[in-house]
Amino acid sequence: MLDLQSDGIITQEVIDNYRKSAVAQNRAQVMQGILSLDLDFDGVLSEEELDIARISSQSRRMIKRSDLELMIIEADLDANNQLDFDELRQHVVRTVQTDANRRLPRREQFVVDLMALDMDGDGTVTIQEMAKVLRAR
Repeated sequence: MLDLQSDGIITQEVIDNYRKSAVAQNRAQVMQGILSLDLDFDGVLSEEELDIARISSQSRRMIKRSDLELMIIEADLDANNQLDFDELRQHVVRTVQTDANRRLPRREQFVVDLMALDMDGDGTVTIQEMAKVLRAR
């Protein structure tokens, strides 16, 4: 949920920070699923670990087999049949949605839509601006 500043004013900065946080949380979830396949915890998904992940029913619940195959093809930049942490990190950065204009959950989108009420263009929406718009309708 979007946090309001202590003065109760919603700013574009609050919205932008919320979006950045949502992207970071999404990246962390993806990395967690991928790193759970690193059975010896050496920071590299070896060819053996990738083979185990391909056939493991447990990993299919976290990452679908087709997604795993595609990830291996796309992420293995040096084509050595293993994925090191940097390759994984780069893959997640490339593939996890980072578009600042992506659609937010309904409640958060409502708050973003409120920014259209910023009558003076100062990046904040005050109660007075909201009241002015309501009176005009």
